[in-house]
Amino acid sequence: DTIGPCFADTSVHLNGKGYNAISPYIAKWIETIEKAGTFDSVLSDKSILFVGDSITDGAKDTYTADRENHGDGWAGRIGTMYNMTWNNAGLSGASVSTVKDDRVLTQIENNRDTSYDYVILHGGVNDAMEGAPVGTMSDSVNVTAFDKTTFAGAFEELIYYAREYYKD
Repeated sequence: DTIGPCFADTSVHLNGKGYNAISPYIAKWIETIEKAGTFDSVLSDKSILFVGDSITDGAKDTYTADRENHGDGWAGRIGTMYNMTWNNAGLSGASVSTVKDDRVLTQIENNRDTSYDYVILHGGVNDAMEGAPVGTMSDSVNVTAFDKTTFAGAFEELIYYAREYYKD
């Protein structure tokens, strides 16, 4: 079998939503993953921190659903699949820039006392929805030079602190 642009009407559900235009090959792959449970990989038995907005948070997701009021989202799927020690610190409504009070940066700061093998950064939806300017990347490596009112400058700040707090 080759994977191609063959789409069929299926009842595969991702993030609690029904999608009827998923390739039957993808549907078969998802079914195989669900049956296999966990996989050996460079991710296996590692620790991982996920930070971000509602997409990271798993808002309205039903997968696993052992966290209060929502599921585990893609963070839970990855963490569970690879038998990882995982922390989904994502928060619905969080922004990368300063356009909102709840920022993705706060999630990194709140978890900086724990060591992680991987840190996954996600965000931008709420920045776009709230009209935060995209901005441009700075020529500086000095965190005080980053324009945190823009997505680009705030993402630079996010990367800066992720590297600062999680050097290993």
